[in-house]
Amino acid sequence: MGNTISTTALFHPNESTYEDNLNGLVFIPELMDIDVDTFLGNATFEVLHKDDNIKELKKKKFPALFLYHPNETKTKETIMYYHSNSCDLGDIYEELHYLYKYLHVNILAIEYVGFGLCYLEGSTNQYNINRRALAAYNFLCSLNLKSENILLFGRSIGTGAATKLAYILKLLNKNVGGIILHAPFISIQKLAEDYTKYASYFIENIYDNYKNLTVLSNNNDLDTPILIIHGQKDEVINIYHSQFLIENLKNKFIQHSYPEDSYHNEYYIIDDLGIPIKSFIKTFRKTEQGEPVEIVIPKNFLIKKFVESKKKTVSHGIKKKKVEQNEEGNDNVNQLKKRSKELKHKESKHNESKHNESKHNESKHNESKHNESKHNEPKDNESKHNESKHNKPKYNEPKDNENNQ
Repeated sequence: MGNTISTTALFHPNESTYEDNLNGLVFIPELMDIDVDTFLGNATFEVLHKDDNIKELKKKKFPALFLYHPNETKTKETIMYYHSNSCDLGDIYEELHYLYKYLHVNILAIEYVGFGLCYLEGSTNQYNINRRALAAYNFLCSLNLKSENILLFGRSIGTGAATKLAYILKLLNKNVGGIILHAPFISIQKLAEDYTKYASYFIENIYDNYKNLTVLSNNNDLDTPILIIHGQKDEVINIYHSQFLIENLKNKFIQHSYPEDSYHNEYYIIDDLGIPIKSFIKTFRKTEQGEPVEIVIPKNFLIKKFVESKKKTVSHGIKKKKVEQNEEGNDNVNQLKKRSKELKHKESKHNESKHNESKHNESKHNESKHNESKHNEPKDNESKHNESKHNKPKYNEPKDNENNQ
């Protein structure tokens, strides 16, 4: 089922930051259109472990966030998003909403076992992540969305889930429209070796991006388009991981973007993600054919009964649990949360002072207007990094109301 040390080191779930009335939630059957005979115990697919209780899985659903455009603004492209290892759907809601508006795409983000509303369901491992990823893909196909118009988007640990699903689908003779990777790693073991040279002895290599992407490359015109985005100042997953992938993958349709002042958890949603993704979709769209799809969600996907255990949740945006990064490279969920304009200055001040203390000699990282400047720089010359710390994104918040249900 996966090495215990491996999953413990890689996944750091916390109590849910959202409730089951979060706008845009759908509930997908755990085994939606998954052929048990094909996947059970198959170590290549890693979708159903031999010890999985199939009878119980057939009774369950899992939550996913589905932001889709109504009929009057319907679109063809849909992004499947896989979040990082210390946040849940509530944490990433605002970020995905900005991308949903800016890119004019539908976005479906799955929740992992042990995260969010699934907090009490058990431990996260590659099998239950891959299973939910495949079930979510099947859910989209059931809505008449074409596979070639579905793009897989993973961030940090989520890049492993994205490339694994693309790999699984390739083996099933299905191709997605493209893969978007934000802060990817070569493999879990290579990432762990950045922290300890003995990683291969106790960390199971549950995700290998290079291996998966190689299968999706070397096919010339049949290559799956790939976009890799990696901040040059990423302090958790070094940019050399992405550079290795770019240099070694023989893919005809690969692009990359390395935002200069972008960190692992501090980046501009539109400038660092939205702009390169929009260009990627326009340039490497797998198909120009077909019409935008009107999405109608059957009522059975809106039923909220999906776990047998009592849910342990907190109101979205009220309880903001602090999580520190550790040497295994887990993502700091507060760093992502502070991008929300709803956060108070006092909650981001501690993280800001921590970073500025280590970076006080860099002129481009001046203190924001919420702290006295250590370098006497004018406030209008504050760096992009410090703006993000004080929730001042360079883009305008969409003025119109959300249209996703």
